[in-house]
Amino acid sequence: MTLYFNGEVAKTYYGGTTENIDEAVDVILEETNGGYYISFVKADGTKQYVNVVVSGTHRNFTMQASASTVYTYNAEYNTMVTSVDGTDCYIGTYSSYNTFSVSTLDKIGSSYPAYFVGTSGGNQGGTDTPDTPDVPTNPTTAKEILEAAYALSAGGKLEGTYTLTGKIISVDTPFSSQYGNITVTIEVEGCEDMPIQCYRLKSGAADVTNLKYGDVITVTGSIIKYGEKVQFDQGCTLDACEAAQVEDFEIPEGVVISFADKANRTSFSTEQQIWEQNGITVTNDKASSSNEVADFADPARFYAGSNVIIEYPAMSALYFDCPSPDNGKDRTDGLVEALNAMSGVTVSKHGFVIVAELAEPTDILVIENLKYQVRVNEITIVAEEEGGDDPVDPPVDPPVDPPVDPPVTGETVADFNGDGYVNNDDVAYLLWYTLFPEDYPVEGNADFNGDGFVNNDDVAYLLWHTLFPEDYPIG
Repeated sequence: MTLYFNGEVAKTYYGGTTENIDEAVDVILEETNGGYYISFVKADGTKQYVNVVVSGTHRNFTMQASASTVYTYNAEYNTMVTSVDGTDCYIGTYSSYNTFSVSTLDKIGSSYPAYFVGTSGGNQGGTDTPDTPDVPTNPTTAKEILEAAYALSAGGKLEGTYTLTGKIISVDTPFSSQYGNITVTIEVEGCEDMPIQCYRLKSGAADVTNLKYGDVITVTGSIIKYGEKVQFDQGCTLDACEAAQVEDFEIPEGVVISFADKANRTSFSTEQQIWEQNGITVTNDKASSSNEVADFADPARFYAGSNVIIEYPAMSALYFDCPSPDNGKDRTDGLVEALNAMSGVTVSKHGFVIVAELAEPTDILVIENLKYQVRVNEITIVAEEEGGDDPVDPPVDPPVDPPVDPPVTGETVADFNGDGYVNNDDVAYLLWYTLFPEDYPVEGNADFNGDGFVNNDDVAYLLWHTLFPEDYPIG
């Protein structure tokens, strides 16, 4: 089923819809500073703008004579979004409702965001039905069926009913005991680039009640194209289900930092959060993310575009325990992709445990620019060992004694090893100082953030100075 905006108000705070494209209005994007306005012309010739208005705790869909809401295009969800009180929102139909409303992006998995569909012309009061390109006739194989479906224009439908088997890659709307249905998206083997959603899937020969991520299911129903999304239409049924097999993987003993609650979070702002436990420090910086740092635990959330910095002496392997996405998406892809992009890191995935093995032990691991949101329950770190049993003890004496007299310039104030440069060697030296100050003495001022203490915050500050000296000055 495809719904179109009809230019009318529905139930005071919502936008009206119609299944008949000839009853729809033409919606226009008008370019403006920072994005676009959304407008349309009513049947009486009056121009209206689609605005989002805050009323108490609600965000309402309104139509007004002047524009007040600026929208930008979100490529990940292929829809227009706007920021309301610092939170990205979109317009769409929520859950099983058939009116347009405003929702926050975290609810997009339980709804259908509005798409813009190009038409072949038309006048006010309706648009011409888009032409449907040629599609394979009588498709029989899974690939032919999906190619035919993806070739449809928005609102198009394949003739007849079809059956496909695929693995569940997301649970878009959990099982509803009230309506007896569930919405999931599947990937057919060999056609991973053409996922298909099973909209309001009901029990047939098999029961939908306990479907979960990774299950392999067989579905029968009619196939449509809703906006840019290919889906089995409402009324599709589950023929068979092969439950996903959970890999039995045991994380080795190591040092653990848990994100089960916020007790281990020692610092938080919209730009950065810091977690500390058992000598491990995990810093999440907003960096290039379009969202503020996530205020979540159980699990912790690290948004797309942000950086994650992990600090612990002589790390040789890290085990990221991520939640199973029984009622959502697999949130490990962004982490796997970011780790694979790093040199000297070997990545493997065991169920929802991501393993990063390091070619050389390191004290600091910087994971930059996550492509997708990542969720983590806890991280286990295995450090370099000596003789197979005990962790390597740091050397009694530092490699090079720091200078007797404190350096006088900002460029040399942090040259703790005295080699004439301020770089990662000095970051590592300062980290050792925070752990073993008697063995790694520091002369001069190492309190770079000015809080009266020399600790992991100053180590992180010095690291950022080596990367962005103008933004993180010292001295």
